[in-house]
Amino acid sequence: MQGRTVSHYEFVRLLGAGAMGEVYAARDTLLGRTVAIKVLQGAAAATEETRLRFFQEARAASALNHPGIVTIHDVIRDGETDCIVMELVTGETLDERIARGPLPLEETLEILDRIADALGAAHARGIMHRDLKPANVMLTPSGGLKVLDFGLAKFLPEFEVGSNAPAPMRTQSGVVVGTPSYMSPEQVLGKPLDGRSDIFSLGSMAMEMLLGRNPFEEDSVVATMHRIAYAELDPADLAALPDAARGLIARMLAKDREERFQNAHQVRNAIAEVRAGRPVAGPPMRAPRAPMMRRLGIASATLLLVAIGIAAASQLWRNRDVTAASPPKPARETFTPPRTAHDYAQRGNELLATYWRKGYVDKAIEEFQRAIAVDASHAAAHAGLATAYSRRYDFDKDKAWLELARRNASHAVELNPQLAAARVARGHAELLGGNLDGARKELEQAVALDPANAAAHRWLGETAARSKDDRNAEAELRKALELQPRDAELHNALGWFLYKSARYEQAAAEFRRVNTLAPDRAAAWRNLGASLHMLGDYAGAARAIQQSLEIEPEPAGYTNLGTLYFFQGLYPQSVTAFEKAVQLGANNHLMWGNLGDAYRWTPGNQAKATEAFATALQLLDDEIRSHPGDATLQSRKALYLAKHGDARAALHTADALLAQKEKDPQILYRLALAFELSGARAKSLDALAGAIRNGYSKEEVKADPELASLRRDVQYQRMMVAVR
Repeated sequence: MQGRTVSHYEFVRLLGAGAMGEVYAARDTLLGRTVAIKVLQGAAAATEETRLRFFQEARAASALNHPGIVTIHDVIRDGETDCIVMELVTGETLDERIARGPLPLEETLEILDRIADALGAAHARGIMHRDLKPANVMLTPSGGLKVLDFGLAKFLPEFEVGSNAPAPMRTQSGVVVGTPSYMSPEQVLGKPLDGRSDIFSLGSMAMEMLLGRNPFEEDSVVATMHRIAYAELDPADLAALPDAARGLIARMLAKDREERFQNAHQVRNAIAEVRAGRPVAGPPMRAPRAPMMRRLGIASATLLLVAIGIAAASQLWRNRDVTAASPPKPARETFTPPRTAHDYAQRGNELLATYWRKGYVDKAIEEFQRAIAVDASHAAAHAGLATAYSRRYDFDKDKAWLELARRNASHAVELNPQLAAARVARGHAELLGGNLDGARKELEQAVALDPANAAAHRWLGETAARSKDDRNAEAELRKALELQPRDAELHNALGWFLYKSARYEQAAAEFRRVNTLAPDRAAAWRNLGASLHMLGDYAGAARAIQQSLEIEPEPAGYTNLGTLYFFQGLYPQSVTAFEKAVQLGANNHLMWGNLGDAYRWTPGNQAKATEAFATALQLLDDEIRSHPGDATLQSRKALYLAKHGDARAALHTADALLAQKEKDPQILYRLALAFELSGARAKSLDALAGAIRNGYSKEEVKADPELASLRRDVQYQRMMVAVR
């Protein structure tokens, strides 16, 4: 199929092959996207039963709309060749992740929770998976998860009659389908199934994640299936599990399905209990089974019939041989470097999905440049390169990167005006450059082209936030998360919006969610530290900030550490932290402004403080020229001017902002400081009251050394009572 075009799909390269057929990466020439196409070929295509089962997969998965389940786009037929067109999911499968070693408990619980969420959606639509296993779960680079391969899916009995569901495939009596090591006892014995069978399979996966091996797998298929049907869990395996998870997993693996969790919702509730430190009760204790010979004879006959059925249906499996003596697994295919522009662009996008990791943006730039070298007219590659350059600009504020981002985004739009990714890239670049109207126009066009584009909604939310349209900002950010609920970066963006809105507890919850989805995201840890700082939890803030510095010693982390020291009166320590931040991020006015604060409060450093504020003002003026209407930047300027000793200029800037009836609590607080330091206490009290009324942290107000004199004023005490 490689190199062929079927309908409007151009087959690019082979991704994998099995007895049922092959899976290819392909280009959708109409929509300009890369998809995966599963092709039924060879002996599997010769039987009508297999063809019906093949399309059952498409019908089952297409009936579902869930971020944790692979999306089916189309079904096509080319002569005698049947194809399912689906979302291309990149990353590593869960079995590949397990091969690197057992998973920590928290990571295991997160993966279980996501799979249970997907199963719940499938079961609610009457669909059992029936072949749930680590090879059918894909972990994406952005921290997402997808359940794959509904080839053995079956509609639950109550959905088969009197519903609009597609006609279900019926399994021949006595023939069992699935992968032996992950089957439920009722599946092994050929009994009628329901959603609780998938829950047992999930329990098998849970033990494998924590132990690094499947708890039921034996040397032969028959032995494996006999163990699932009749043997109790090995006490040594149970003892090796973390105490917190033992009851949860034992309950999922109860032989009697009446003693299991009865649905995926109960599984998720139990996972939440474990995370909260509350134990989950396992099933009732049973004495170990020692089957009599007669029972063993019956069981052996049953399992033999099952094994025969499996051998007949072995083409349905991809990662387990079903003969009694399995041959060694073939060596993993060596990686072949991609050759097409699509391949390089796809790798670039995968790197950008976790752009915060050290060196990933630069590597992504290289991949997009390779794509363009192969095909200079590849619009998606230019859009990806623009996004990578925008990320570089975010890191060091060098305008050369922003200019490159704009140039490549505009070229992407010229090449393909109908490509949503090109519009998003240009909107993002315009937003970073301060052109809010231009950004909004591009992003709205992107949403019109692709309403489900989470990035477009995310940047529309950022644009609305900069325009002081908080209602629409939050709505767009939450819409983006609705489309991609497992995207760590979107949770971080919403958390930052909530933080700036002085909703610190909600912000902390979002940042904790990021920490679960992407534990190596240093920014989320330091943002959590900032939120806890504003809530007065200095110990929690210190732990979170230290975690961020362990992941990556970056300037923002040292800035938050210095701020924590500063508000505890540890000024020499804050100087050390802020100096480190400046060394790592000398182009950022915030770093210099914070260092100036620390110098001001450390005896003998006044000259250094004056110099630091002068540098901060110079860098800030450069940014204001790009964003002349940005009230946040203007409020910082008023404060830097006041600390630099230019009271007249500080009051002029602060008065102009106050006249705009500003309601942002962060801005009002900076104005209160600027007025106080410039000798305008009445205005300082008014601005401070406005900041507190709009949610600013009273704990911060009570701890800020800049307000020590003001807090001794009787008017301050009256104001604090009035705004309670």
